Amino acid sequence: MIELKDILVKTKGRLILDVPSLRFERGKRYGIIGENGSGKTTLLRVLMGTVKISQGSITGLNLDHQVGYLPQSPYAFSFSVFRNVSMTLENELGRDELVLEALQRVGLGSLIHSRGSTLSGGEKQRLGLARLLAVP
Repeated sequence: MIELKDILVKTKGRLILDVPSLRFERGKRYGIIGENGSGKTTLLRVLMGTVKISQGSITGLNLDHQVGYLPQSPYAFSFSVFRNVSMTLENELGRDELVLEALQRVGLGSLIHSRGSTLSGGEKQRLGLARLLAVP
């Protein structure tokens, strides 16, 4: 479990992130949703260890954990949808099954042979989500 208490991140005197309390339980997947400028990316960077907090405490955090990041406009390579997801699992046992399951979960199972670059904006977002979901 990762627990954040009274987290503040300030840059040049400006408050960037204010998290009174937040808990992530092991084995669960979370999504962070919010308005533009609300600190979502900063929170992820704190969890990845690339941004230092100005105040507060984080327990249970080690850099061996997996944090995924899905940008607003994820990139889709010109090769197949299947390959776009499988490239994140190069050395994973059961890779094909993981990819197919992730694509089914996001509703792209019927597009596995389509070129990633031909997908609509929403389909590209689901492709990016499938990349994250495929990682065991």
